[in-house]
Amino acid sequence: MTEADNLLRRGVSKEHHVDPIAAMGLFMDSNGLPVSMSLFPGNTSDSLTLKPAMKDVKSNYGLGRLVVVAEKGMNSSSNIDTIVNAGDGFVFLQILKGTKGRHYADKLFADTGWTENADGTYRWKLFQEEYTGKDNDGKNITQKRNVLIYWNKAEADMARRKREEKLKKAARPAKNDTVYRIYISLPNIALIIIACIG
Repeated sequence: MTEADNLLRRGVSKEHHVDPIAAMGLFMDSNGLPVSMSLFPGNTSDSLTLKPAMKDVKSNYGLGRLVVVAEKGMNSSSNIDTIVNAGDGFVFLQILKGTKGRHYADKLFADTGWTENADGTYRWKLFQEEYTGKDNDGKNITQKRNVLIYWNKAEADMARRKREEKLKKAARPAKNDTVYRIYISLPNIALIIIACIG
């Protein structure tokens, strides 16, 4: 078995590939130039690749402090704890929906505290919050972090168009001639099965 065979695994692909893939972690310098790359099996969660890759890049290049700038796939409590406990910094992207969105709902929907451009096409709000993390011994500690909430009209318009397209697509089967709804009720479980036959 070759090294490539060990890396190629079925995993989550942003391009929706069904063939086995390999995962790559890339570190760049402040000029955007690649300085280090790590390969992982394709079925490895993004959030699990950061710790070993950080360890390698710091030891291989004798680096002191890193600032990790990454998308939401790296945003986990464990990764944040690792970064902060090592004296490093982070900037993580997080879309505010679901639990994360509810956590920031008060700040997100408050009319005050926003700074925006003259034509109203983007706005942002910066604040500091306390959160509970873990130290190197696994004990809870209170930390502080800066949070930047950002809104962009172009991105909001695109998200709205995508939602509307999905709603239209979901409504199409309901236009078929015959729709059967089967309701199955079990103790503490309710299932609704909708079958569209046209």
